[in-house]
Amino acid sequence: MWMWTMDRILGRMTITIKSALLIVIMAVVALIIAVLSYDGLMVSERHGETMRNASERATYGERANGLVMSVVSDSRGIYMSADSEKAEKFAVTLMAALDKLGETMAAWERAVPEAQRADFVPVMAKAQEFITFRSELVRLGRTEGPAAARAYGDNDANRANRKAFNDQLEKLAVQNAAAVEAGVDAMRDFHDGRLLLLLGVAAAGILLGLAAAGFVAIAGIGRPLGRISGAMETIAAGTDDVTVPGTDRRDEVGVMARALEVLRGAQATARRLGEERERAQVERLKRAEALERRIQGFDREVVSILSEVDKAIRHLQDTAGTMSGLADDLRGRAGSSAAAAEETSANVQTVAAAAEEMAGTLREISNQVVRSSDVAAKASAQAEGADQTIQSLAEAAGRIGDIVRLIEDIAGQTNLLALNATIEAARAGEAGKGFAVVAGEVKSLAGQTGKATADIAAQISAIQAATERSVEAFRAIGGTIDNINEISTTIASAVEEQTAATGEIARNVQQAAVGSQEVSTTVSQVNRAADDTGTAARSLAQATDLLSAQAGRLRHDIDAFLTDMRNQSLSAA
Repeated sequence: MWMWTMDRILGRMTITIKSALLIVIMAVVALIIAVLSYDGLMVSERHGETMRNASERATYGERANGLVMSVVSDSRGIYMSADSEKAEKFAVTLMAALDKLGETMAAWERAVPEAQRADFVPVMAKAQEFITFRSELVRLGRTEGPAAARAYGDNDANRANRKAFNDQLEKLAVQNAAAVEAGVDAMRDFHDGRLLLLLGVAAAGILLGLAAAGFVAIAGIGRPLGRISGAMETIAAGTDDVTVPGTDRRDEVGVMARALEVLRGAQATARRLGEERERAQVERLKRAEALERRIQGFDREVVSILSEVDKAIRHLQDTAGTMSGLADDLRGRAGSSAAAAEETSANVQTVAAAAEEMAGTLREISNQVVRSSDVAAKASAQAEGADQTIQSLAEAAGRIGDIVRLIEDIAGQTNLLALNATIEAARAGEAGKGFAVVAGEVKSLAGQTGKATADIAAQISAIQAATERSVEAFRAIGGTIDNINEISTTIASAVEEQTAATGEIARNVQQAAVGSQEVSTTVSQVNRAADDTGTAARSLAQATDLLSAQAGRLRHDIDAFLTDMRNQSLSAA
């Protein structure tokens, strides 16, 4: 478990980081050694300071002790002097020694550690007492003489006091010497212990560095490279179903493992692609054969379709020719219809004129009938003119007969024109429907005109018969005047009816004239339609020629395409 964890940790570090880690370990060891060395220097400096202080205090003690001895010696010089003048030279040196002793004790007091201040207070008191006592001794020697000074200082009490002071100074000197020696021993012990610690830390650091380097070299580099080398040999032997170890590592070994995994995948892909290429080659050969079969079938279909297209083009060309002929024939027939329409219009105008003339004649007949009635009323008084009147009546009846025959001729011609118009409308097809309706109306009008004319003819026959009877019964005219009046009345009624029929004929003839104009307009439209049909037929002929050329080019392009497909199929196979 521990090895697996360390392997995972090392797998996340690059060789540079691993090397840097070793350098960091050695740097940490060096830092520990440097810290320990610095601490040793600091401790040694403190021990040295302690030793210097102890040595300085020992020096101060020896100096103070020496000064005390000098003061004691100068005090004896004062004791031994004969007078004050001779004692003066000893007094001067004694006072100088006392000053130095005071300074030495003050400096010593400053050098005493805080822990020893309590022990040094009695010493300072003794020193001050000694300096005061010896200063008084010098004063006495100067002022009262050496004897007074000797009496003051040369006694057991003073010697006991001085000896106690000396003992204290010696005690302090011994303590300071012991402190110096203890400091030396402590420094020696610390130096030996710190040297062993530094050697131990250095040895441990070197061993740790070597162990870390060895572990990194073996576990972090050597062993993973060995596993990758085994996988690489397996892949080089041609086996690509091996699992490459270390692909999840983040160091250079992981980079190599991932590169080897890519190589393994590429090798597997190359083998798979080779197999797929072989299968694809077989499939391409099969597809090429199937494509050739399809190309041949397509070629047959295209040839068949283009043949049908060529037949359709020829049929369209024939149709275009037929349409052009029909357009020419339609233009001819339209011209004939236009001429017939113009003739019909002229005939209708003639009928209208005849109808107007017949209306005038009827009005004249009406006037004659009125006059005949007057003549009949006055027949008895005008018998002598009855012969002429009857003769005039006979002539008028003849003229009416002529007019009736003329109307019958016009009705027959109108009926014939209506028949012709119906035939022409049937030939014109959809464009002649309106003309056919007008022709039907004209035919109906002609029939009605014929019937009215028959009625008029019957009336005229009756008039003629009456006239003949009047001529035959001229001598009996007086007896038949009443009959003449009745006949005149009948004639007047008939004339009114004929007048009304003639007006109807005139209106129908006018409508026929309007219809003839519409027929002319329709014939013009038919003529334009015939022209458009001819133009369309020519355009169709041009389109069929272009279609034929396009079909030929299409056949050429299809042949080139099929040839190219066959070449590509052969090259792909």
